[in-house]
Formats: sequence, C-alpha cells, structure tokens
Amino acid sequence: MLPTTNVNPQTGEPILAKHYQIFDHSQTGLLGLISLVGVKYTTARDVAEKVVNYLFKSLGKKSPKSISSVTPIYGGEIENFNAFLQNAIVENQAKGLTESTIRRLVYNYGSAYPEVINYLDNSESELAVIKAEIFHAIHQEMAHKLSDVILRRTELGSAGYPGDEIIQFCAEVMSKELGWNSEKLQQEVQEIKNILGVTPVKISV
Repeated sequence: MLPTTNVNPQTGEPILAKHYQIFDHSQTGLLGLISLVGVKYTTARDVAEKVVNYLFKSLGKKSPKSISSVTPIYGGEIENFNAFLQNAIVENQAKGLTESTIRRLVYNYGSAYPEVINYLDNSESELAVIKAEIFHAIHQEMAHKLSDVILRRTELGSAGYPGDEIIQFCAEVMSKELGWNSEKLQQEVQEIKNILGVTPVKISV
C-alpha cells in the first residue's frame, strides 16, 4: 500500500506522501523497534541505506559499506543494454512481435520483459500485448484499479489521455480478471477520465 496523506475530493485518488519517514519507537518504550514509511520506489535503495546506517549508529557500531548501489534492481540484470536489446528483437520477431513493441517492452521492463510476454495469447496484436501487460500488472504488480494500469504500471497514460478505445479495452480486461460488475467498470472508467481531465462531449440538438 502506498503512503498517503489524504484523498483528492474530486477524483477520489489518494494524495501520496512526498517524504520518507524513519520512526525510532524506543522513544515510546519499544526499544529496538524501527519502522519506515517510504514514498518512492526510485529512492528506496537510498532510504534503505539510511535506515541500516541509523540502526548501526543506534547500536554504537560502524555500519558496513553498502553494496546496494551496485546491485541490480529487479529487471536491471543487463550488462550491455544495446546487445541485450538487439538479442531481444531478433529472438522475439520470430514470434511475430514487431521491433517497436519489443523495444517498448525492454525499455519499460528491462530484463523482466519475458514475464510480460508469457501472458501473451496466440494473437500478437498491439492490443494483445497491452492485455498481457495488464495481466502482468494485476498478478505481479498488485494493480487493482484502472488508474493503476493506465498511470502507474504501464506508459499508456504518460502522454495524456490514451483514448476511449484503449481505456474501455483496459477496463474490460480488468473487469473480467478481477470480477468487476458493470457499475464498477463504469466507475473506474469515469475516474480515470476525471484524473486526466477528460470532459464529456456536449451534443446540441
């Protein structure tokens, strides 16, 4: 669960915390208990190092040198990116995937891109790839809202509203996989439109 400070009254989306917090519970009588509230995956390594350093300092000891800065993160086990990318293109074009699709998957998922491809069915259309990404987001990245998929697990919303067709497609895939009813599906669709500032088109008669 992401750390939040409040809820946006207009969209219903949580307002995320901006700064990490380290709590030393010895000040409340729980000696030796340290808890952490992180805020960003991209800064987690640095925050974890700060916590370890704090722990050793509280014990009056010198902390060992951290190796996390040179330890690959999930999906980052790539020594030569260009060689890795070219190998992925050659290997997966034989399976019917286009070069642009393979590039996108490698750039977004790194060395973990085969996990997305594993969700592909017999069709290699772009919608089939998006469907595979949705399945991966649900089962591997804990996505449970349409906004999770559009804004945080894929790049579909990175350039703004991706269009009604894509939004409806994603909503229907998630609805079937997560057991949403029609009301929940439409609620999720409207919510993402509100977040991205899409207003209904008024038709004069």
